[in-house]
Amino acid sequence: MARKHTDRSRRKITPTDIPYFDWLYGDRWRPNGKAPISSHRECGLLLHHVAWVTEGRPGVAQPVKFVINTLDAWVMQEDPWQELDAETLEGLYCPGPGRGATQERAGLNDLIARLEAVKSILLDHYPDGKALGEIFRELNRAIASLEKWDGKPRGKVYREPSPRTQTRPQPLA
Repeated sequence: MARKHTDRSRRKITPTDIPYFDWLYGDRWRPNGKAPISSHRECGLLLHHVAWVTEGRPGVAQPVKFVINTLDAWVMQEDPWQELDAETLEGLYCPGPGRGATQERAGLNDLIARLEAVKSILLDHYPDGKALGEIFRELNRAIASLEKWDGKPRGKVYREPSPRTQTRPQPLA
């Protein structure tokens, strides 16, 4: 069966949402608002910590990575690259070496609290609409997966650093 072609010109701006095209996910919506860069930075740190700790658990890591990619696209739409330097944009949702998640222990309740904090930050700065609802659905999926995390103690969850993330010895001159 042939896929129906959607005409982008028919997509209307609503009071709460604006259409845009994302190269990774196709036609998408973003909120008709703008969050400060500091809020995006805080969300990025919270989300990257959860994604790093739960990397081997697809029920949590996949929705969180979807949210990271979506929020990264939103900030690119809100603040054109001409207004912000590349280092600022790169450090929000795409942390480079030495930035991003810390290697601290995190309990399941702490991870859930981090995801709830992201929801609270987004709700403070964006109007409630279909774009924000999509983000909240993914965050709720991640929270539900964390709550069902059986077979592990409910205390501390810790992901050992892989050999790739450890510092390598420098070659002798």
